[in-house]
Amino acid sequence: MNTVSKLMIALFTAGLSFAGAGVAQMVVPKTDSTPSSNDDYLAAKSNAGAQYRIDQDACSLLIGNAKDVCKVRAKGKEGVARADARSAHEDTPKASEQASLANAQANYDVAVEQCADFAGHRRNVCVQEATDEFARSRNRANDERAVDDARRDGATTIVRNQGYADMRAAEYAVVIEACDSRDGPARNACVSNADVKYGSNAYIKYGVR
Repeated sequence: MNTVSKLMIALFTAGLSFAGAGVAQMVVPKTDSTPSSNDDYLAAKSNAGAQYRIDQDACSLLIGNAKDVCKVRAKGKEGVARADARSAHEDTPKASEQASLANAQANYDVAVEQCADFAGHRRNVCVQEATDEFARSRNRANDERAVDDARRDGATTIVRNQGYADMRAAEYAVVIEACDSRDGPARNACVSNADVKYGSNAYIKYGVR
């Protein structure tokens, strides 16, 4: 193998290697609360595919199980990139959960493939550890989805309540305006009736009068 090939393998291995000898960890890209545009989404998917082809070419320089691990890692990396792109575009709890699950699956696939370097009991332990971590990762993804759903439902309730309050305020303002067209006791009785209907402190809550 020439010097250039050795250098390419070294650079590629360093680029795709993850810390620790246990379960391999994929890098989870930063998410944003603002959905990405359709053009950005399509570009991200295209970039994921292009990077996958580059990674596959680099894997072809390796041999043995290192080559197999490299290919699995490259495939997982592409899947995570595509899932993250979809999550950023759709900006939904479900898409975010799917991105987390894609990351968990990619980590698991790489870890199991790495276990092929071992034999017998040690290999069994390796696979079990990868399986346990996979289960924990899926549980975390499910928990995060539940929290995200609850947060968004709460925000929707606040908006809905605010909308109802705004409607009541508008109704109350119309009633009080009608009351103002009257004089003396008639106006006072009209305002009292409005206060009963909309609450005794309606003029404070709704900023009228």
